[in-house]
Amino acid sequence: TGIWESGPDGGATRLLVKLTNIAVRDLVMAPAQAKAQTGMILVSGMPTGDDAGPGSLTLYAALSGKSTLQEVFCRRVTWVEAPIFATDGRLFYAGDHDLWEGSIYTEEGEDFRAGTLNGCRIAPLGIFNTDMANSGSMGVKQIAPAGEFLYVRLSGRHMGGLLRLPLPPSPYGNDDEGHPELPRSLSLMMNNLASTEIVIEGEISALAASPDGSRVFYRINASGEEVGQDWMLITDGGAPRRIGLEKWSEQ
Repeated sequence: TGIWESGPDGGATRLLVKLTNIAVRDLVMAPAQAKAQTGMILVSGMPTGDDAGPGSLTLYAALSGKSTLQEVFCRRVTWVEAPIFATDGRLFYAGDHDLWEGSIYTEEGEDFRAGTLNGCRIAPLGIFNTDMANSGSMGVKQIAPAGEFLYVRLSGRHMGGLLRLPLPPSPYGNDDEGHPELPRSLSLMMNNLASTEIVIEGEISALAASPDGSRVFYRINASGEEVGQDWMLITDGGAPRRIGLEKWSEQ
């Protein structure tokens, strides 16, 4: 098994990265605008195999020109998924079920791992609570940078939602390593949370944006008497509209 690349117009494919004992959840390649990360293949996944044991989602990366995945050191973040690069190269991801921004720091000669995850939480969007039944908790499951906006899919057990917030300023400015201190961190999170709106409340099973960021696609359970899922489209930050129905099998 591996990660393959297809040629132009569906032409011949070639193997980019071999997969060994990793169950891949999300996959993205860093664009040229990502500076030192250009060409990196970044995945969130979980270890498999006889010795894996119960694990958490974490990050693996194949640096540009490498054909194998190595683990990314994610210190004090136990669950990392949904990495995605914006068109300007900024890296967003879900860290412990909330919205984060950061980068992958690589050090020359560090052969035993791909690098280290740098980052900070930029918006407390997760909904966390507990009780003796289904508590209604929801966390960040997918992220879609789209032009001037960030779209965020929340997911829980049989529930979810789609959020939208203006693409925030980077918490790092020109310094990729220094985290914002307490006053700026709180200000950043408060502003981002205050500007977040609910696009739709309901269980969503897919979220993606077009490469130019002008269109956002998501899939949600069909309403009324129809059985299946509606494919929805948002263009240039406008209102959602239905573009198709994916019917469920009657079997």
